[in-house]
Amino acid sequence: MIRGETIQVWRPVITDGWSDPAFEAAYTVDNVLFVPGSVDDLAEAPHMDGDATEATFHFPRVWVETNPQATLRGCRIHYCGRVWEVEGEPHPYVGVNVPGPWVMPVRARQTQG
Repeated sequence: MIRGETIQVWRPVITDGWSDPAFEAAYTVDNVLFVPGSVDDLAEAPHMDGDATEATFHFPRVWVETNPQATLRGCRIHYCGRVWEVEGEPHPYVGVNVPGPWVMPVRARQTQG
C-alpha cells in the first residue's frame, strides 16, 4: 500500500507592508505524496549559475475536507530539509471523480543560485 510523507506548510505573514513577508508554521500535513520534477527541468534553468526544480505534492482528501477554506497561495512547503514555494492557488479535484485518497495536486518550485 502506498503511504505518503509528512510535510509542513508555512504561510506568509505581512510584518509592516514594506518588507518581504515573514513565514510561520501553519499546517502539518500527513500522507502527502511527493513527485519530483524531471531532470529536463534542471537542464533548462534560465541562469548559468543556478537552477530551478519543480515538484508536485499530492495532498490527501482528509486534509482538504478538514481545511476547506485554507489557501496555499504564497505558502512554502518544508520537506526533507528543503523549502519549496507553492505556485499559484491549488484547488482539489471534484471529489466524486477521484476515488483515491489524494485529491489536490500542489505544484511547487525550488530555486537555487
